Amino acid sequence: MPNAAPISIFGIGNRHPFANYWTATGGLAEVVGVLPTKDQADILIAKYFEIIDPLYPILDRDEFIEGYERFWQMSYPERCNVDAALLALHFVVYASATQFIELAFPSDQPKTAEFYISAAHQALRISSYWNHVTMPTVQAMTMTFYFLINDNHVSDAYTHTGMTVRQAYVLQLNRNPEVVDGTLTTKEKGLRLRLWQTVMHQDVGLTQFLKLPPAATHTDITAEFFDNYVVAEDGHNNISFGLGTPLITHSPAHRDRIDLAFSKGLYVFTQFILDHICTRRALGLPICTSNEQKRDLCQKFRGVYANLPKPFGSYDPKRYHVANKRLARQQISLANNFFHSMMLVYVDENPADGVTMDIWGTLEAAHEAIGSFFAMFDLFGQETDGFWAYQHRAFEIAVSNSPTSIDHGTLKLMLSRLQ
Repeated sequence: MPNAAPISIFGIGNRHPFANYWTATGGLAEVVGVLPTKDQADILIAKYFEIIDPLYPILDRDEFIEGYERFWQMSYPERCNVDAALLALHFVVYASATQFIELAFPSDQPKTAEFYISAAHQALRISSYWNHVTMPTVQAMTMTFYFLINDNHVSDAYTHTGMTVRQAYVLQLNRNPEVVDGTLTTKEKGLRLRLWQTVMHQDVGLTQFLKLPPAATHTDITAEFFDNYVVAEDGHNNISFGLGTPLITHSPAHRDRIDLAFSKGLYVFTQFILDHICTRRALGLPICTSNEQKRDLCQKFRGVYANLPKPFGSYDPKRYHVANKRLARQQISLANNFFHSMMLVYVDENPADGVTMDIWGTLEAAHEAIGSFFAMFDLFGQETDGFWAYQHRAFEIAVSNSPTSIDHGTLKLMLSRLQ
């Protein structure tokens, strides 16, 4: 078409996200040849499970580490014949962790991380990931989305997540695990739930931000499913405790229990904003058509938060300062996502129908959201620099509550409420 012009989804990210270092005949051996040393890989794996895994608990940690150690014990020819999707997953983990590693030359950090993500993409291509989909494929794709967001490739991430959602549909991750495969263990069912929750949250969260249509809209999984797949301390499929068990130990079963509670909370939140915010924003419509509807929606929003699985859903300012840093990261993530979206509802205006901004509600939601951001910086310091989404939400909160975005009369009223 002579008048057609390319459209940049977000105005940035015009460069291809995966640099091409690869030859036409190199195959998987070419990707294996650029692996880091085992010592370097150990550091990256430890960093990944410390910082990133708490927020994206989509890997069976014990199983992954066991496979990782087995891979490094292989000879070079054996490594060149491993599952390409699994090798891609290894490289995505290296790439994601590199974003949080202090290198001798800081300017090398993004180059090294982008090189690893390119290797991951090449391994996925060799695995024919467009038509051959496995759990490692979706896990690698999901973490590639995370990397693209942090690497300031938001436009690419939007396109990427659409493909990931369809791959998740192919594996039926969006379906009730009980009807998909009766031979799955409790642990495997819980992992499928966490992976689907992450895929859905990535898609819905980004489309809320971009005001574009979401793709992860078809599922028969309800929040209650997350209560059913907690593996007992002995590792068997019987369930000897639920999510309400006191959080005392740091055993794998305890970690799994926290992760399922966190995933359930994010799933409830994601379903809520999908139903009440994303579709209307994608169609250019106001969130609410009356002040009464807005008050009702905000009340439901707060009710959802109050009923999140424990220990989430608290307003206690000390909730982030816990000994379990994995739980602290998850508390911060859930609160930051939740109250940022709540603020969008409070600040939404629809002059045609007389819908006005709820000043006090906006301030309260913004305070909770920005408080979680500063808690992260207070607890984890410069690590915050590695999370693009947190920084963007903090910026949007600041702009939405700044004097330049609010008329003089409203600003005076807001200030008076703070006195």
